[in-house]
Amino acid sequence: MTDVIFLAIVGFVSGLMGGLLGIGGSVILLPALAIAFAHRYPPEYQHIYQSAAMIMNFFVAFPATLSHYKRQMILWPIVKWIIPAALIGILIGVFCSNLSIFMGAGSVHLKHLLGLFLLYVLGYNLYRLIKRNRLNDITCEDAKEIGVAKPILIVGFPMGFLAGLLGIGGGALCVPLQQVFLKMPLPRAIANSATTIMSISIFGAIYKNLTIPASIGGPTAALRLAAIVIPTSIIGGYLGARLTYFLPRNIVRIVFCCLMLYAGVKLLLS
Repeated sequence: MTDVIFLAIVGFVSGLMGGLLGIGGSVILLPALAIAFAHRYPPEYQHIYQSAAMIMNFFVAFPATLSHYKRQMILWPIVKWIIPAALIGILIGVFCSNLSIFMGAGSVHLKHLLGLFLLYVLGYNLYRLIKRNRLNDITCEDAKEIGVAKPILIVGFPMGFLAGLLGIGGGALCVPLQQVFLKMPLPRAIANSATTIMSISIFGAIYKNLTIPASIGGPTAALRLAAIVIPTSIIGGYLGARLTYFLPRNIVRIVFCCLMLYAGVKLLLS
Protein backbone atom coordinates (compact mmCIF):
# COMPACT_ATOMS: atom_id res chain seq x y z
CA MET A 1 0.00 0.00 0.00
CA THR A 2 2.89 2.36 0.77
CA ASP A 3 4.29 1.80 -2.72
CA VAL A 4 0.90 2.52 -4.29
CA ILE A 5 0.58 5.82 -2.42
CA PHE A 6 4.15 6.78 -3.37
CA LEU A 7 3.53 5.97 -7.04
CA ALA A 8 0.25 7.90 -7.04
CA ILE A 9 2.00 10.98 -5.65
CA VAL A 10 4.89 10.68 -8.11
CA GLY A 11 2.37 10.28 -10.93
CA PHE A 12 0.61 13.50 -9.93
CA VAL A 13 3.85 15.49 -9.64
CA SER A 14 5.07 14.08 -12.96
CA GLY A 15 1.84 15.07 -14.66
CA LEU A 16 1.84 18.50 -13.05
CA MET A 17 5.38 19.31 -14.21
CA GLY A 18 4.68 17.75 -17.58
CA GLY A 19 1.65 19.93 -18.10
CA LEU A 20 3.40 23.06 -16.82
CA LEU A 21 6.50 22.72 -18.98
CA GLY A 22 5.33 20.60 -21.93
CA ILE A 23 7.80 17.81 -21.15
CA GLY A 24 5.58 14.73 -20.74
CA GLY A 25 6.38 14.21 -17.06
CA SER A 26 8.72 11.23 -17.37
CA VAL A 27 11.80 13.30 -16.46
CA ILE A 28 10.21 13.28 -12.99
CA LEU A 29 8.81 9.73 -12.99
CA LEU A 30 11.88 7.91 -14.33
CA PRO A 31 14.46 9.20 -11.83
CA ALA A 32 11.93 8.86 -9.00
CA LEU A 33 11.43 5.17 -9.78
CA ALA A 34 15.11 4.48 -10.44
CA ILE A 35 16.20 6.11 -7.18
CA ALA A 36 13.39 4.88 -4.92
CA PHE A 37 13.61 1.23 -6.01
CA ALA A 38 17.36 1.01 -6.71
CA HIS A 39 18.02 -1.33 -3.78
CA ARG A 40 14.97 -3.51 -4.33
CA TYR A 41 15.12 -4.33 -8.02
CA PRO A 42 17.99 -5.10 -10.45
CA PRO A 43 19.16 -2.56 -13.09
CA GLU A 44 17.12 -4.34 -15.79
CA TYR A 45 13.96 -2.85 -14.29
CA GLN A 46 14.91 0.41 -15.98
CA HIS A 47 13.29 -1.03 -19.11
CA ILE A 48 10.03 -1.50 -17.20
CA TYR A 49 10.23 2.06 -15.88
CA GLN A 50 10.83 3.41 -19.39
CA SER A 51 7.87 1.54 -20.85
CA ALA A 52 5.55 2.69 -18.06
CA ALA A 53 6.82 6.26 -18.45
CA MET A 54 6.07 6.30 -22.17
CA ILE A 55 2.55 5.02 -21.52
CA MET A 56 2.09 7.75 -18.90
CA ASN A 57 3.44 10.38 -21.30
CA PHE A 58 0.47 9.86 -23.59
CA PHE A 59 -2.05 10.32 -20.80
CA VAL A 60 -0.26 13.42 -19.49
CA ALA A 61 0.10 14.98 -22.92
CA PHE A 62 -3.49 14.28 -24.03
CA PRO A 63 -5.31 16.61 -21.59
CA ALA A 64 -2.49 19.14 -21.94
CA THR A 65 -2.92 19.12 -25.72
CA LEU A 66 -6.67 19.64 -25.37
CA SER A 67 -6.04 22.67 -23.18
CA HIS A 68 -3.55 24.13 -25.66
CA TYR A 69 -5.92 23.38 -28.55
CA LYS A 70 -8.77 25.27 -26.89
CA ARG A 71 -6.45 28.26 -26.52
CA GLN A 72 -5.42 27.92 -30.19
CA MET A 73 -1.74 27.75 -29.24
CA ILE A 74 -0.77 24.79 -31.44
CA LEU A 75 0.98 25.72 -34.68
CA TRP A 76 -0.13 22.99 -37.07
CA PRO A 77 2.17 24.05 -39.97
CA ILE A 78 5.09 23.16 -37.65
CA VAL A 79 3.60 20.22 -35.78
CA LYS A 80 2.63 18.37 -38.96
CA TRP A 81 6.34 18.01 -39.78
CA ILE A 82 7.64 17.45 -36.26
CA ILE A 83 5.31 14.51 -35.55
CA PRO A 84 6.33 12.10 -38.37
CA ALA A 85 10.03 12.82 -37.82
CA ALA A 86 9.64 12.27 -34.07
CA LEU A 87 7.70 9.04 -34.69
CA ILE A 88 10.56 7.62 -36.75
CA GLY A 89 13.00 8.83 -34.12
CA ILE A 90 11.20 7.20 -31.18
CA LEU A 91 11.02 3.81 -32.90
CA ILE A 92 14.74 3.92 -33.69
CA GLY A 93 15.43 5.08 -30.14
CA VAL A 94 13.53 2.15 -28.62
CA PHE A 95 15.40 -0.22 -30.91
CA CYS A 96 18.72 1.19 -29.69
CA SER A 97 17.62 0.95 -26.04
CA ASN A 98 17.22 -2.80 -26.55
CA LEU A 99 20.75 -3.31 -27.86
CA SER A 100 22.91 -5.71 -25.87
CA ILE A 101 24.96 -2.87 -24.35
CA PHE A 102 21.83 -1.71 -22.50
CA MET A 103 20.55 -5.13 -21.44
CA GLY A 104 21.21 -7.07 -18.24
CA ALA A 105 23.75 -5.34 -16.01
CA GLY A 106 24.31 -2.89 -18.87
CA SER A 107 20.89 -1.40 -18.10
CA VAL A 108 22.70 0.85 -15.65
CA HIS A 109 24.04 2.74 -18.69
CA LEU A 110 20.49 3.91 -19.37
CA LYS A 111 20.42 5.37 -15.85
CA HIS A 112 23.69 7.17 -16.46
CA LEU A 113 22.49 8.57 -19.78
CA LEU A 114 19.30 9.70 -18.11
CA GLY A 115 21.34 11.38 -15.38
CA LEU A 116 23.39 13.26 -17.99
CA PHE A 117 20.22 14.31 -19.75
CA LEU A 118 18.72 15.64 -16.53
CA LEU A 119 21.82 17.76 -15.97
CA TYR A 120 21.38 19.13 -19.49
CA VAL A 121 17.78 19.97 -18.60
CA LEU A 122 19.06 21.67 -15.45
CA GLY A 123 21.57 23.73 -17.45
CA TYR A 124 19.00 24.85 -19.98
CA ASN A 125 16.50 25.92 -17.34
CA LEU A 126 19.17 27.85 -15.46
CA TYR A 127 20.00 29.59 -18.74
CA ARG A 128 16.33 30.49 -19.21
CA LEU A 129 16.23 31.88 -15.66
CA ILE A 130 19.15 34.18 -16.41
CA LYS A 131 18.18 35.14 -19.96
CA ARG A 132 14.66 36.50 -19.66
CA ASN A 133 14.13 37.80 -23.17
CA ARG A 134 10.78 36.94 -24.70
CA LEU A 135 10.30 35.96 -28.31
CA ASN A 136 7.53 37.57 -30.32
CA ASP A 137 4.47 35.43 -30.97
CA ILE A 138 4.18 33.49 -34.22
CA THR A 139 1.00 32.95 -36.23
CA CYS A 140 0.22 30.01 -38.49
CA GLU A 141 1.07 32.19 -41.49
CA ASP A 142 4.45 33.04 -39.95
CA ALA A 143 5.07 29.36 -39.24
CA LYS A 144 4.66 28.46 -42.91
CA GLU A 145 7.76 30.54 -43.66
CA ILE A 146 9.95 28.32 -41.47
CA GLY A 147 9.94 25.48 -43.98
CA VAL A 148 10.19 21.74 -43.31
CA ALA A 149 13.90 20.96 -42.85
CA LYS A 150 14.32 22.46 -39.36
CA PRO A 151 11.14 20.96 -37.84
CA ILE A 152 12.09 17.53 -39.22
CA LEU A 153 15.87 17.33 -38.78
CA ILE A 154 16.61 19.69 -35.89
CA VAL A 155 13.49 19.27 -33.73
CA GLY A 156 11.43 16.19 -34.57
CA PHE A 157 13.95 13.40 -35.11
CA PRO A 158 16.33 14.27 -32.21
CA MET A 159 13.38 14.63 -29.86
CA GLY A 160 11.91 11.28 -30.89
CA PHE A 161 15.20 9.41 -30.77
CA LEU A 162 15.99 10.56 -27.24
CA ALA A 163 12.42 9.80 -26.16
CA GLY A 164 12.73 6.23 -27.40
CA LEU A 165 16.24 5.67 -26.02
CA LEU A 166 15.55 6.97 -22.51
CA GLY A 167 11.77 6.58 -22.18
CA ILE A 168 11.20 10.32 -21.74
CA GLY A 169 8.53 12.43 -23.39
CA GLY A 170 11.10 14.42 -25.35
CA GLY A 171 9.63 17.80 -24.51
CA ALA A 172 12.71 18.80 -22.52
CA LEU A 173 14.52 18.73 -25.86
CA CYS A 174 11.66 19.72 -28.15
CA VAL A 175 10.82 22.95 -26.32
CA PRO A 176 14.33 24.50 -26.31
CA LEU A 177 15.08 23.34 -29.86
CA GLN A 178 11.98 25.17 -31.07
CA GLN A 179 12.94 28.28 -29.15
CA VAL A 180 16.53 28.35 -30.40
CA PHE A 181 16.16 27.23 -34.02
CA LEU A 182 12.54 28.08 -34.86
CA LYS A 183 12.38 31.26 -32.74
CA MET A 184 9.24 29.88 -31.13
CA PRO A 185 7.87 31.70 -28.05
CA LEU A 186 7.63 29.45 -24.98
CA PRO A 187 3.81 28.98 -24.87
CA ARG A 188 3.78 27.95 -28.54
CA ALA A 189 6.78 25.64 -28.07
CA ILE A 190 5.11 23.96 -25.08
CA ALA A 191 1.85 23.48 -27.00
CA ASN A 192 3.65 22.01 -30.02
CA SER A 193 5.70 19.74 -27.76
CA ALA A 194 2.68 18.40 -25.86
CA THR A 195 0.89 17.67 -29.15
CA THR A 196 3.90 15.78 -30.48
CA ILE A 197 4.34 13.77 -27.29
CA MET A 198 0.67 12.79 -27.37
CA SER A 199 1.04 11.65 -30.99
CA ILE A 200 4.21 9.55 -30.72
CA SER A 201 4.53 8.28 -27.14
CA ILE A 202 1.91 5.56 -27.43
CA PHE A 203 3.72 4.01 -30.41
CA GLY A 204 7.03 4.05 -28.57
CA ALA A 205 5.32 2.57 -25.52
CA ILE A 206 3.80 -0.31 -27.50
CA TYR A 207 7.13 -1.14 -29.12
CA LYS A 208 9.04 -0.92 -25.85
CA ASN A 209 6.44 -2.88 -23.92
CA LEU A 210 6.44 -5.77 -26.39
CA THR A 211 10.22 -6.09 -26.11
CA ILE A 212 10.53 -6.22 -22.30
CA PRO A 213 12.28 -9.51 -21.42
CA ALA A 214 10.11 -12.14 -19.77
CA SER A 215 12.85 -12.61 -17.16
CA ILE A 216 11.89 -9.29 -15.52
CA GLY A 217 8.14 -9.60 -15.90
CA GLY A 218 7.46 -9.02 -19.57
CA PRO A 219 4.86 -6.54 -20.87
CA THR A 220 2.46 -6.96 -17.94
CA ALA A 221 4.97 -5.55 -15.43
CA ALA A 222 5.04 -2.14 -17.14
CA LEU A 223 1.27 -2.14 -17.61
CA ARG A 224 0.69 -2.73 -13.89
CA LEU A 225 3.05 0.09 -13.00
CA ALA A 226 1.48 2.44 -15.54
CA ALA A 227 -2.01 1.67 -14.24
CA ILE A 228 -1.06 3.07 -10.84
CA VAL A 229 0.61 6.30 -11.98
CA ILE A 230 -1.68 7.20 -14.89
CA PRO A 231 -4.85 8.31 -13.01
CA THR A 232 -3.06 10.89 -10.86
CA SER A 233 -0.78 11.93 -13.74
CA ILE A 234 -3.85 12.78 -15.83
CA ILE A 235 -5.12 15.07 -13.07
CA GLY A 236 -1.68 16.63 -12.69
CA GLY A 237 -1.24 17.06 -16.45
CA TYR A 238 -4.57 18.81 -16.90
CA LEU A 239 -3.94 21.08 -13.93
CA GLY A 240 -0.41 21.84 -15.07
CA ALA A 241 -1.50 22.76 -18.58
CA ARG A 242 -4.01 25.25 -17.19
CA LEU A 243 -1.53 26.70 -14.70
CA THR A 244 1.01 27.27 -17.50
CA TYR A 245 -0.76 30.53 -18.30
CA PHE A 246 -1.02 31.74 -14.69
CA LEU A 247 1.89 30.58 -12.50
CA PRO A 248 5.13 32.63 -12.34
CA ARG A 249 7.43 30.82 -14.77
CA ASN A 250 10.59 31.47 -12.77
CA ILE A 251 9.22 29.92 -9.57
CA VAL A 252 8.33 26.76 -11.49
CA ARG A 253 11.79 26.66 -13.07
CA ILE A 254 13.57 27.01 -9.72
CA VAL A 255 11.67 24.09 -8.19
CA PHE A 256 12.21 22.06 -11.35
CA CYS A 257 15.95 22.83 -11.37
CA CYS A 258 16.33 21.59 -7.81
CA LEU A 259 14.66 18.31 -8.72
CA MET A 260 16.84 17.89 -11.82
CA LEU A 261 20.05 18.57 -9.90
CA TYR A 262 19.27 16.00 -7.23
CA ALA A 263 18.04 13.32 -9.64
CA GLY A 264 20.82 13.85 -12.20
CA VAL A 265 23.63 13.53 -9.67
CA LYS A 266 21.94 10.59 -7.92
CA LEU A 267 21.59 8.62 -11.17
CA LEU A 268 25.16 9.33 -12.29
CA LEU A 269 26.44 7.99 -8.97
CA SER A 270 24.27 4.87 -9.12
